[in-house]
Amino acid sequence: MCRVPWGGSEELWAATALEAVEAGHEVLVSVVGCANEPSKLVELRRRGAKILRRHNPEHRVQESFGHTSSYRDLFKLDPDVIVINQCGSFDFVWCLDLLELLSVTPIPFVLICQCNEGLPVLTTGYSRDHACNIFSRAFRVLFVSNQNRIDAERQLARKIPNSQLVLNPVNLSDRSYLRWPESKTARFASVARLEAMWKGQDILIETLSKGQWKQRDWHLTLYGSGPDERYLRSLVEFFGLQKQITFAGHQSDVRAIWAQEQVLVMISRAEGTPLALVEAMLCGRPAIVTDVGGNQAWVTETQTGFVADAPVIRLAGAALERAWFARKSWPTMGIQAHKVATAKISDPCIPGLLEILLDAGSHRRPVAPTSGEELDRLKHYRRLMEPSIGRQAKSVVETGAIRLKKILRRWRAVLAESQERELLRHAEARKPH
Repeated sequence: MCRVPWGGSEELWAATALEAVEAGHEVLVSVVGCANEPSKLVELRRRGAKILRRHNPEHRVQESFGHTSSYRDLFKLDPDVIVINQCGSFDFVWCLDLLELLSVTPIPFVLICQCNEGLPVLTTGYSRDHACNIFSRAFRVLFVSNQNRIDAERQLARKIPNSQLVLNPVNLSDRSYLRWPESKTARFASVARLEAMWKGQDILIETLSKGQWKQRDWHLTLYGSGPDERYLRSLVEFFGLQKQITFAGHQSDVRAIWAQEQVLVMISRAEGTPLALVEAMLCGRPAIVTDVGGNQAWVTETQTGFVADAPVIRLAGAALERAWFARKSWPTMGIQAHKVATAKISDPCIPGLLEILLDAGSHRRPVAPTSGEELDRLKHYRRLMEPSIGRQAKSVVETGAIRLKKILRRWRAVLAESQERELLRHAEARKPH
């Protein structure tokens, strides 16, 4: 992740890295740099993991977190296995340096696909060919929901025989049913990063601004932080919902949330299998979700919650209406949600990530390949690992160019801020003469 330092998509690899360290394995972690290092990275370093920080295009001042590494720095350390965690399903296609390495490396690697927006993102033949090539070379392609896999196969126009399902770990040490919070006011909660493009809080807010909701006794709390907080606060004010909708910020204690909230509402535009949904169900709360990612596999209409067929105002409104008129059934649905979620996270057919990685580590490609194609790949990989003087010179030039870009970016940022202040000054309402 670049825009924010941490999210649900980071939990699986972080937990697996910690498990591997505790089991005596050597762990190297390559992440984009950020000014404020997440606590789980700090813990991994304390336990003995080595952290490599890549350039973060979202940060203006890279020096704030020191020297940046590259993907090649990780491959040069010659690990037994590499796991690439992606927010989407094909992020590696747009990382050309990583794409080149994965195309030729003899090191076994595993891809994790945390989400799929379901859109035809691979619209050019070459991007689809690259994705198909890397997927076929991967030891495993892991999805957090079966629907994400189905979407990826449609986008690639081919099957993914080496795919497998994995589960993200939940942030709950106590997974017992949580007593239902009695409240005359219906209490909805949105637990998600404040990023409307994916989490759809804008759709939810507008839906709750419609006429019939103005006459009802309800309250929505938005738990989370993110880049769209200012926009969403403005949207709440725009629709005049300040009394019904509040912002609670990030809350790390999941059970504290569901000790007072009754129903999870997630009108997401794209998902994998959201941790917030699994955790709410484990606590015994029904959910109102959209039919994206793995939501439909967890939420059954009128049994454990309600499903909007798509993230649009009309369908989200219809799902909320169905939920409203079934308020008396919410506690019963919460009990059923707890049972369903408890069974799913204990499924013995779904292996742990560390188990998959240890298996992958024993399947390294042969050092002396016999086929011409594999031999060419290995030669190319060795050239990448032992750069020529020309490549080194190019690296020096690129480093200088990056520094120059940083200086220009800072100057442009200062100029833009100055212009913005001037524009805002002119935009201020003037007193009539």
